[in-house]
Amino acid sequence: RARRGRRRSSSRSSSSRRWRSTLLQSSARTSSKSGSTKWTIKGHAIVKMPGSKILHMGRGEPKAVDIEVEIRQGNKRKFLTRVRGMEEYGIDGTVLARDVSHRFACSGSAESDPVGRPALRKGRVEIVFQGHLSEEIVALLVGDEGCVHGGARDGGYNLPKSVVQVSLRKGVPAKKKR
Repeated sequence: RARRGRRRSSSRSSSSRRWRSTLLQSSARTSSKSGSTKWTIKGHAIVKMPGSKILHMGRGEPKAVDIEVEIRQGNKRKFLTRVRGMEEYGIDGTVLARDVSHRFACSGSAESDPVGRPALRKGRVEIVFQGHLSEEIVALLVGDEGCVHGGARDGGYNLPKSVVQVSLRKGVPAKKKR
């Protein structure tokens, strides 16, 4: 028999992940001569939404996801994009590498061995992609729908934009705006 009545529709899909980086403020306020109140930032909390599960609490600013673009050695101008620091937000490096390589049709690999890499600590993962993908990866991680590349849509990572940092090494030009 068919049931009659209203069906509940789920407002969130099971694969969507939302992250919120909350700045914790102290209870002591400082007042200036103009009468405005200034809060001092003591720490941060990384919260997985929905459900408000606290993943990490710490002092200072939240740890950044670093995206670095460098020129590959050789006679042609080829680029490598390195991504570090996703573990803080509960993102698995191998899953992100596979997702980005399928979306943007590039080669990607996850390196977890810190031998010979001073920037990579033990227990951390560095993802290396072929090509200059800084804007596309930022759009995928942040959830920016205004990106030129269509593969950056519906990523489901939704990291705060203030957490993602892009650095271009020497000789790497910024991408041209279309």
